Amino acid sequence: MLLTVLNMTSAFAAFAAAGLWWRSTIVKVPYDDKPDENGWHSAAITSSRPDGEVDVLRTQDAANRLNNHAAKAAALAAGFQGMALALSALQNAGIVR
Repeated sequence: MLLTVLNMTSAFAAFAAAGLWWRSTIVKVPYDDKPDENGWHSAAITSSRPDGEVDVLRTQDAANRLNNHAAKAAALAAGFQGMALALSALQNAGIVR
């Protein structure tokens, strides 16, 4: 039972990592040209796309955040998979039931 839970948790975390990494490759933050409360427009690096202007730096920040979460999910997947393998080895050796 515990082995199944560890494997399922590992699979869930791996799928979450894959989804986050995929999302990080397609995320785009639209450029917002609205002035702040003082009437100033912030500096930005933009890229023209058929669907509008993209804020390059904010897009990069968003992709970095997604990559960070994906790496954490992948680490959890590896940890749970390692625990599942260790438990299986201990069960096969007769140390744990």
